[in-house]
Amino acid sequence: MNFGGEKEYLHKIESTAMADIVFILLIFFLLSSNFMVQTGIDLELPKTVDASPMENREVVVTIGADGELIVGETPVTMEEVETTLAAALEEAADNLVVIRADARSEFGLAVEVMDIGRRLGAQLAVATEPKDAGSQQR
Repeated sequence: MNFGGEKEYLHKIESTAMADIVFILLIFFLLSSNFMVQTGIDLELPKTVDASPMENREVVVTIGADGELIVGETPVTMEEVETTLAAALEEAADNLVVIRADARSEFGLAVEVMDIGRRLGAQLAVATEPKDAGSQQR
């Protein structure tokens, strides 16, 4: 005697639940990824013992190992640095110019950019990376 009748089992896979899981995973990985602005130049910053983090309210000038210059996110030539830097300083919240120069870049180029920043009345800072704790020399 069968009072319940025939039980019908699930014969197909519900794709709605699987799609929901895929979208949730996609959103999780998008939100948990690191959204740092990269300049497109692979830099090896000089190392220092006391590297303090800076806020993102300044104008960043990036100098690549091959002499490539970027003001903010705009690639420029040496002749265009002053006008581009002046425009960027007008829009910046702080009057601070951070020089991110590759350790292998020409020092004279960094000095020229610093001189332009000083003429524009900006405060200057040099970006560095902290040294490893085991390699500190005194």
